[in-house]
Amino acid sequence: MNRLEELLVILSEECAEVQQAAIKCIRFGMTSVSTVDPTGPNNTQRLESELGDLMAMFKLVLQESNLSEQNIMNAAEAKLVKVEKFMKNGKSLYAMPVNKPHRRGKSRQKSR
Repeated sequence: MNRLEELLVILSEECAEVQQAAIKCIRFGMTSVSTVDPTGPNNTQRLESELGDLMAMFKLVLQESNLSEQNIMNAAEAKLVKVEKFMKNGKSLYAMPVNKPHRRGKSRQKSR
């Protein structure tokens, strides 16, 4: 594995850790602390730490790769506009349409 590949693996791991920290904020609240370590950081602090780790990996991947920082920033700006548009309209970006149950036709039997 070369350096860029290893950085991409670590970037992926950091994405998963941000996801986990964000979900804990939703499930247990931003100020909640772990029952395993009640003197440790709260969920806000954990999320901040994980986002910092993710940003560090983003910087390292940019330095090591031929990714365009300008293209990434353009995509980020487009995402901000999209999220604001949907949130102002009261729509969820991830709402799943409700579909009618799929009706199955007659099953075919395989001939031998």
